[in-house]
This record gives sequence, structure tokens and C-alpha cells, in this order.
Amino acid sequence: MKPETLYGILALAAIGVVIFIFMQLKEKKNKSLAESGEDKARLKDVAARVFAGVDGVSALYGHYEHVQHYGRSTRTTYYRYLLAHDSQRLWIAPLDFQQGSILPAQPVEITKDDLGKAEVQIRTAKDGSTTRVEFTLYDKDGKQIVQAWASAENLRESRFYPVNILQEEECARFGKFMTGLAAQVNEENQALNDEMARQANKSAGKTSTILAIIGIIVGIFLPIAGIIMGAIAIAMAPKKSDNFGKTPASRILGIICICTSIIFGAVMAIYTL
Repeated sequence: MKPETLYGILALAAIGVVIFIFMQLKEKKNKSLAESGEDKARLKDVAARVFAGVDGVSALYGHYEHVQHYGRSTRTTYYRYLLAHDSQRLWIAPLDFQQGSILPAQPVEITKDDLGKAEVQIRTAKDGSTTRVEFTLYDKDGKQIVQAWASAENLRESRFYPVNILQEEECARFGKFMTGLAAQVNEENQALNDEMARQANKSAGKTSTILAIIGIIVGIFLPIAGIIMGAIAIAMAPKKSDNFGKTPASRILGIICICTSIIFGAVMAIYTL
């Protein structure tokens, strides 16, 4: 190995070590600040002003990242929320952070009567404690109202994550509330949930059908690509149980796509020998 190459490898290794140490020190500092409760206290003060006169309110910090892909580029929009609830109601207030101040917008009040569907996922640690509550809420027409999550640990990793807040108890309490809310909403709106599932299956079936047809054509010239597209079409196709017990046409087309791609691939291999 040439000395120049060795020096380059050592330099890259040194840079990697420095970056690793820096990230570890930054995380340790942020956790220390989170444990101090400074940002959490500021958020609680905001909640006390916003919900003055409302009894039994539990508040916590919420976050969401909307990721959009444009070809090779990706755009991420960050949303921060003040989430609050009592035994029956949920409030969501967008937050803005300016020069160290937390500025809440007017909170939106949501009850089970406003919702047609609620999706809630609770993430837990090995010890069973709640680490994150993810939720998506829809109105009576099936239109998405909001999607967000509340994490037990929030660290100021960059300017897009503006707080150091530990909220384990609040997150666990919020998870129980959202689970109960979702159960009530989905039970009372079963017809809407069934229709939304049917529309989702229909959309997935249409997409997989188009993909399979294109795969059949592509597979004539590029068998490997055709096989991949056929496999994706099969994976996207609705399940047999969601199609009145019948095998969806899109799944059949996906199988045909794979088979024709294999056949044309074999023919091309024979003629190239």
C-alpha cells in the first residue's frame, strides 16, 4: 500500500472518530438539558396560558415530519405541536419557535364526534414503557385531519428539533387516551372504515394492475426488470380475503408478468449462447 493511500485512510478514520465523539458529547449535553426540565417547564407555562380555566388537562410536545420525494431530491417539512387532552377531548395547537420563545397558535378541539376514523400506534421499549404514540385522525368524510406523534424523549439534534424534553409519564398517559379514543371512534364508524378500506384496496389493485401490465411489456426486453415489477405488483395487490374470496386480477397479472419475463429471459439466453 502506498504511503499516500495509508495517510488518506488514517485521515478519514480520524475524521470519523472526531465526528463520533462530537455526536456523543452533543447527545449527552442534550439529555442533561432535557433532564433539567427547562424546555418542559416552558412548554407547561404555554399550556397553562392556552388552557387557562380548563380543568384536568394533560399537555405534552408533539412532532411530525412530512417527507416528499421529487425525483432524486427530498423535501422534509417539520411540524411541532402542543398536544393536550382531558378525559374526553383532544386539543392540537401548532407551535412556532422564535428567538427562544414558544408561540402557540389557537388550539383546535377534537372529540370523538368529530372523527370518522382514528389510527393509533404505540411504540414501547423492552421494559414495556411507552416511547412514542403515533396517530392519524380522519373526519366523517374520510379526509385526513392531522398526523403526528408524541415521543417520550425529544432532543435538540438540530434546528429542526427545537426542544430538549423528557415526557415519559405524559406520553404513556396520552397513549392510553388515544387508544381509548380510537376504539370509540372506529366502533361507532365501522361503515366508514369498511368503505375506506375498500377504496384503499381498489386503489392498490389499480396501481398493481398498471404496474403488472407495464412489467409484461418491459419483461420482453428486460426480463430481470419484468420479474421485479411483477413481484412488486403481487406485493401491492389486495389480499384474497379482501376481494370476496377471489384472487385479484392484479395478482394474476403479476404472476403472468413474472412467468413471461422468465420465458423471454430463457429464450434470450438460448439465442445468445
